[in-house]
Amino acid sequence: MSIGAPYRHDSNYRWSETGTTYSATGDDNTEAGANITLNLSSADFWSIDCGGSGRNVVLPAATYNGCKVVIANASNASEDITVQESDASTTNGVVGQNEIGVFIADGTKWQHITGVA
Repeated sequence: MSIGAPYRHDSNYRWSETGTTYSATGDDNTEAGANITLNLSSADFWSIDCGGSGRNVVLPAATYNGCKVVIANASNASEDITVQESDASTTNGVVGQNEIGVFIADGTKWQHITGVA
């Protein structure tokens, strides 16, 4: 696994290279009433309360080396967040209650680390 850093995260929460914006502004704290599909303009930090049922989060294509998504499971019960690749059928990882998952693109696929918050 190789994770480079050709992109920088600026003060407006944007990943950019030579002035081109690849992903998004801001952070998102949400109670998920449904599954969530991310794209390159989505926030890179998510604190999610599953709202009574396990949820899926679909990552965007892992096109940009070093792009990251952080997902914190803030559910008040044992509800898992299943994180899927952009094809929405391949599971990349599971973030359990009170865990944080860090997902980093290596240019072709997402690598992940999950730990207790």
